[in-house]
Amino acid sequence: IMRIYILQSFCILLLANIPFGTGIFVATMVAFSCFQTGGQAAINTLLAMTYPSKIRSTGIGWAGGVGKMGGVLGPLFGGMAVSSGTSLPVTIIFAALPPLAVPSSLFLFQRAQSADPLGVARGTGGAV
Repeated sequence: IMRIYILQSFCILLLANIPFGTGIFVATMVAFSCFQTGGQAAINTLLAMTYPSKIRSTGIGWAGGVGKMGGVLGPLFGGMAVSSGTSLPVTIIFAALPPLAVPSSLFLFQRAQSADPLGVARGTGGAV
């Protein structure tokens, strides 16, 4: 999952340097779309395997809500950056940063999981 979001950021960075409307631009947009869709599906699968069944729908719902907030705030901040005179390549570089928060979060999640391998802190394991 981490690689998917790193590749998604890479595609965004490529878009800052590729002429609009060229074949490579379209190919990069298709790759970005695949990484975006695949990454979200992978996150949902990970959450379904991680959350206890009693709160699974809540956890997946929160993840979807955070994604939707990004879908609203991203264009808002992008429009503000462009209207304030920030160049498009710099704006796109800033747009490539949020997808990198996913691998960072997953890295911290893995560390927390390895510190509690039996799931005692989550209430899913431990002594019976």
